[in-house]
Amino acid sequence: MDTRSGFGKGGTNIHLTPVDVAAELPKRAAWAPIGTTAYTFADVARGTYQVTIEATTGEDKVSAASEPSEPIIVAAVPAKPNKPGVTSSGDTMNVTWQAPADGGTPVASYVLTLRNLTENTVKVVKAEAGEEAKSVSGLTAGNYTASVIAVNAIGMSAESSPSLPCLIK
Repeated sequence: MDTRSGFGKGGTNIHLTPVDVAAELPKRAAWAPIGTTAYTFADVARGTYQVTIEATTGEDKVSAASEPSEPIIVAAVPAKPNKPGVTSSGDTMNVTWQAPADGGTPVASYVLTLRNLTENTVKVVKAEAGEEAKSVSGLTAGNYTASVIAVNAIGMSAESSPSLPCLIK
């Protein structure tokens, strides 16, 4: 692929190359004129990439490629989790959910929000990555709903829809 749209003018060839060849992500290339200090590739597929650059001169010469950059992860926040399921036993509420799509970087944890609809109070509980169920005990009597947020290195997902109400006696 000839990436030298500015060949002969002097500038930089920029190559965005997937780290994992098996991921079948496309390679991207661009040319930037002399003096350009930043370049943004638009609409890059989620994955892990490295960047190399080559200097071009007005005499149609290209330098050797630079050493590859540190890996660059193109990712997003996790998808919104589905509505959780809830059951109760005594003062304990059991919350279950399914892990959402991770956005390109692993889910690190979950934030569960238990809302007591009777007393208009909220309890927030953390669940670890890999968990898809959490039991929360010591709750006061009332009708509760639960919602889930997934967290990865990029940020927090949208909050799930609330569960159906669950009675704690």
